[in-house]
Amino acid sequence: MLDTAQLREALRSAHRELAERQRHLELIEQLAGIGSWEIDLERDAIRWSPELKRMHGFDDRNAPTRHSEFMSNVLLADDVPIVNAGMSALTDDAPVTVEFRAQRTDGEVRLFQARGLLRPDSDGRLTRVIGTSLDITDRRRTVEALGASEQSYRTIFEHASDAMWVHDLETGDFLAVNQAAVDMYGYSVDEQLTLGVAGLSAGEAPYRVEDALPFIAGAAAGIPQRFEWLGRRKDGHLIWGEVRLRRVTLNGVDRILATARDINQRVKAEQALRQANEALEQRVAERTAQLEQAVAEQASARAALAESEEHFRRLIENSQDYIMLVDTSARITSVSSSVEPMLGWQPSEMVGTGPTELLHPDDMPYVLGVFQSLIEAPGTTLKLRYRIRHKNGEWRLLESVGRTISPHTAAEGVVANCRDITDFVEAEQALRERDERFRQIIENAADLVFICDATGAMTYVAPSSMRMLGYTPDEMLGTRPVDMLHPDDIATTMADLQWVSENPGSLVTSRFRFRRKDGSYLVMENVGRTLSPDTIDDGVIAFGRDITGRRAAEEALARAKDEAERANRAKSEFLSRMSHELRTPMNSILGFAQLLARGEVTAQQGKSVQHILKAGRHLLHLINEVLEIARIESGREQFSLEPVALASVLDEAECVRWRSSTASRCMVVRGQATDSCTPIGSASCRCCSTC
Repeated sequence: MLDTAQLREALRSAHRELAERQRHLELIEQLAGIGSWEIDLERDAIRWSPELKRMHGFDDRNAPTRHSEFMSNVLLADDVPIVNAGMSALTDDAPVTVEFRAQRTDGEVRLFQARGLLRPDSDGRLTRVIGTSLDITDRRRTVEALGASEQSYRTIFEHASDAMWVHDLETGDFLAVNQAAVDMYGYSVDEQLTLGVAGLSAGEAPYRVEDALPFIAGAAAGIPQRFEWLGRRKDGHLIWGEVRLRRVTLNGVDRILATARDINQRVKAEQALRQANEALEQRVAERTAQLEQAVAEQASARAALAESEEHFRRLIENSQDYIMLVDTSARITSVSSSVEPMLGWQPSEMVGTGPTELLHPDDMPYVLGVFQSLIEAPGTTLKLRYRIRHKNGEWRLLESVGRTISPHTAAEGVVANCRDITDFVEAEQALRERDERFRQIIENAADLVFICDATGAMTYVAPSSMRMLGYTPDEMLGTRPVDMLHPDDIATTMADLQWVSENPGSLVTSRFRFRRKDGSYLVMENVGRTLSPDTIDDGVIAFGRDITGRRAAEEALARAKDEAERANRAKSEFLSRMSHELRTPMNSILGFAQLLARGEVTAQQGKSVQHILKAGRHLLHLINEVLEIARIESGREQFSLEPVALASVLDEAECVRWRSSTASRCMVVRGQATDSCTPIGSASCRCCSTC
């Protein structure tokens, strides 16, 4: 059996552990950006986690407490059927996921992804729904923006009116060629990738490869280059081009972007203008101005293209997710560099791989089915979860959102935004298990567990309130000390609450009388502290124990102790008085007996007088001992300091033995046997040899 102190310590330890775990759970939700909720279907009640309230813009005062209120006031009307359908599809063996739009308290509409699961109540009925919500508004916008940016970048590059090439920064080799460059020089993309700058140049000074190197070096150093270059088409004709070189960063790698415009007509016009007379100089100036304006417009368009490309690149590279492009055969054609910290694979290692090389075998049919649905319905956005093999061999759980690159056709393939949710799912499972364990601890606790706000109003009450007080938890929610406490205990209890608010994180123990539902009062011992170690704003958690029986036992014990002490004092007083009263006549008896012994008496009379003296001294010794006991019990004992022969005292103590046949003592005093000692050598004598 544990004593009260041990029980209190165990209660404090459980309280600290529970508070620490609760803070841990709330911290996990905050770091993961995930809120949790619980719906009681019978009572139409809904409970919000602090993170979920923050996501919706609520606080403890305005958060809906009814599920129907959330459906009517928070959800957008168009999404109510989606949530109702999800609620209808709930089971207790597999979670259901829905996406819906909800309006925050500040008026902003956010997109949420919620996952729910049916759970049984204490009677085994499926009346509870627990789940989590994730704000995916920004993620959805990012995916849509990336798709639009990438489509815009590809469209601009492929359909630009100017010829464009992407050069390797170190070697100067062509890495990419657009259609305008094919039209301008007559060579195909593959032919130009093979020929390089030398194959497209005129090959005579100052238009040779070595003449182009200074321009390439300047662009590589970060200085934009602009010059005219004479090239040769595939049919052998010479062609003039206005070339611009700029250093850019594509997919995290520095490249040189070259653009060229066919200026054959302009060169011919310039030659004609130089040969014309002075009368045409004004027209030449006007034409030049027009051309400069056109060049400025072209530069502005290139700057806008570069800005769009840079924005697109930063979005991809700084995203926690990775983005990949997949062709119609489900093979990866491109993947962002953020895949390496997530899965360990380099983008080049993943390009060209298919589902059979990376997907978990059990997930392959499901993923291929979703992929086929995307191909058959261009423009549709689908979400899926699957396991993919990390480079180190372990399986990671990914969540992907996919759609076709083109909203009208699947020919260009599919773009997917992928996120590693392994740790999140594991944390979510651990959170559910810990929440369930904490709930069972609280609901099965013998004590009453409740949480109140800074004013003392109860915001949570454990089910043990029904057994201890007769109230259901709902009946006690919102009540304050003035509603439930004995009037004489309200002031001290509110003082304890004030002390807790001034000393957050510290424990306080209170005793007060609490009114049951039947009107009677029980005595409760309550241990409370703030939920937060720094402030009372988050509320106070308390553990209350019914000590009515213990208080009654303590009071009865105190009364019995008082009665025993009074009886003991009466006994001591009686013994003291009796000793004094007996000693007076005993002194007379001894005195007259001593006078008789001194007088002339016969031998028989002398013997009788000796018996009187011996018996009187023995009786006086007993009276003195009784009086001494009375003094000791009353605290009036007296001590006298006298020299003592320690050896003889130890001999007396050593020689005290109990006779085996009777209850009397056989004693040796200073080596001499007393009258009551058994004869030496007797079988019943157990004294030392001096007896």
